[in-house]
Amino acid sequence: MGADDFITKPFSLKELAARVKAVLRRNETKALSSKKEIGRKIEMDEQKFEVTVKGKKIELTATEFKILQILSEKPGWVFSREQMLDKLWGNEKIVIDRTIDVHIRHLREKLGTAASIIKNIRGVGYKLEE
Repeated sequence: MGADDFITKPFSLKELAARVKAVLRRNETKALSSKKEIGRKIEMDEQKFEVTVKGKKIELTATEFKILQILSEKPGWVFSREQMLDKLWGNEKIVIDRTIDVHIRHLREKLGTAASIIKNIRGVGYKLEE
């Protein structure tokens, strides 16, 4: 459920402080690395807003980047077009669900050989599959 350490009673405040510092150090090093590997060919740096395929940087629009980010949050999970529209724009824009299809097509074109990682689940939506 997310716990990675525990302390049995009775415990000293020094031990508690040492364990809290250790957990914070571990989380700090994770936070410094903003790169995420997607499959074997794609690397995404969410802080720098960069995507590389086999080491080659590719230029994505903000929407294409966000779609890849959404799909990479939970690889293997199917996201419906409506879910993706909601995560992209919420209620700010009125767009049809087929807009996602157009953005996915452009994203696949830019990813080239790595595009096969994005799978269409007919009648439902899209997912990342390694």
